[in-house]
Amino acid sequence: MLNWKNVEFLKSGAPPNRRLPQIAVVGRSNVGKSSLLNFLFSRKNLVKISATPGKTRTLQWFCVDEFLHVVDLPGYGYSTHKLDQEATEQYLTKSPELRVVLHLIDSRHPLQRADLQFLDWAHSISLPLVRVYTKGDKLPLHRRPDGLVTSATTGMGRKELIETIETSLCP
Repeated sequence: MLNWKNVEFLKSGAPPNRRLPQIAVVGRSNVGKSSLLNFLFSRKNLVKISATPGKTRTLQWFCVDEFLHVVDLPGYGYSTHKLDQEATEQYLTKSPELRVVLHLIDSRHPLQRADLQFLDWAHSISLPLVRVYTKGDKLPLHRRPDGLVTSATTGMGRKELIETIETSLCP
């Protein structure tokens, strides 16, 4: 069991020298990646939250409990820059330490074209994906999707998210 409060920001860009198991977080711009990571880490401002979609332009590396790297990937679908997309694809296809990709989806909206394109591409390369629905508190109970529904505002789904991640780390 990892101590999810023992987290530090390592760097932006290329991977750190130390090789650890990795999970990646990906989704459309403005889906709530930064909020979800702060919620997961039980920290308010470790991951910068911007009102402007598409602010994350490079891979952001975090270390959890000196055992796991969490990689925040640039969002897709909102004026995605070709270099951002290439860096993301390169990382997702070439990282031997990658254990699972958390694919964040805004629970208030149906899958968008960019989500479907990412899912098609991910399935074509057999990427290990877990769908994580964000902003679950904004929907009435009867409209929530099946699966892992989270809310950074209320704390919904944190325990289940941690269990999912830690299970993916087991060989």
